[in-house]
Amino acid sequence: MENNIQRKKYMQLAAKWLDGRCTDAEEIELFNYYEQYGEDNFQLLPTHNGDEAFYRDILLDKINKKIKRKPVFSMHLIKWASAAAIILVIGTLLINRYKTHSVQHVKLVAQNFKHKTLIQNEAVLIQNDGKIIKLGEAGKLHLPSDLNIHHDSSGTLVYRIAKQAEATDPKLINEIRTPAGQTLIVYLSDGTKVHLNAASSLKFPGTFTSASRKVFLSGEAYFEVTKNKTKPFIVSTANQEVEVLGTHFNVNAYDNEADSRTTLIEGSVKIHPKHFAKSSILIPGQQAVLGKQILSVTDVDPNGVLAWRGGYFLFNNEDLESIMRKLERVYGIEVIYKTKKNPELTFAGRISQQRSLTSILKILSETGDVSFSVSGRKVVVLK
Repeated sequence: MENNIQRKKYMQLAAKWLDGRCTDAEEIELFNYYEQYGEDNFQLLPTHNGDEAFYRDILLDKINKKIKRKPVFSMHLIKWASAAAIILVIGTLLINRYKTHSVQHVKLVAQNFKHKTLIQNEAVLIQNDGKIIKLGEAGKLHLPSDLNIHHDSSGTLVYRIAKQAEATDPKLINEIRTPAGQTLIVYLSDGTKVHLNAASSLKFPGTFTSASRKVFLSGEAYFEVTKNKTKPFIVSTANQEVEVLGTHFNVNAYDNEADSRTTLIEGSVKIHPKHFAKSSILIPGQQAVLGKQILSVTDVDPNGVLAWRGGYFLFNNEDLESIMRKLERVYGIEVIYKTKKNPELTFAGRISQQRSLTSILKILSETGDVSFSVSGRKVVVLK
């Protein structure tokens, strides 16, 4: 008979195996437990809070397939735009293939390196006088009394300007840049909290002394803006300005993306395109998509937009090129294409950014329509 200590041990093994981190010996131990006690005794740790049933089903499906039992999941053919959509459950990623032919075996050629080994750069602060501070080394530096840089309990780097910071010339702009694979929390002088995603930059004054509080973003960030009805907060990107009084919203404006996307979580924002005369006001749960000459507004699931803050990729019928751009930002790689674009090959699902790059590429390659070759930081996409 199993006891609580034993059950907790196998819950931990189950979580490790689900993320692809089990050794061969641990995998055998886990399967023996499954054979002895059956699937009714399989639960996951609280770290999967909110998705226990979903991940438990994926776990059991993987185990059943591995040991040749009857699978928990069955294959479904779903009609989609007059084509069959085959949904495969592989790890925590659902792969949609709008194909009717059978899957061909394709060998994946890749190095077995882990996520963090690819990240060689660090977040930096470029001060208005041109001085560059490596934020990871801030503890070794003599910083002004109104500036604090530290790691929080989760290990996230935090940059904070004291609210009582001495007024400075608003033309003097500081800039924070994050490298691939690193996010950062920035507290501005008005108390606004900014979650800066990987491969992004934020320009801001030491204090907001003008009629508005304007910052400049390249990349992606989530803003929790301190309310001030007399001084609007403005996020300026290459092709738009987002104006708010006090709200929570996400802006995705990477230079290598065709569209800028602003998603409102709480409050109200107004989108001002820079290249044509049209604006739009969002309500919570809406997303503004700004192209070259088009501004459209749609309803979205905010949880999907904010998956990056939880350390996940979330793909929603997303094409391969878009996915590879996301992998570039997280793993610090350079992607080279030696195959033609395939608009029919799309992917949907959620997968942890803590998994190794190799394991993610392997999942993608199991569609049979794409393979990868990895050399150092270069990933070649092959047919």
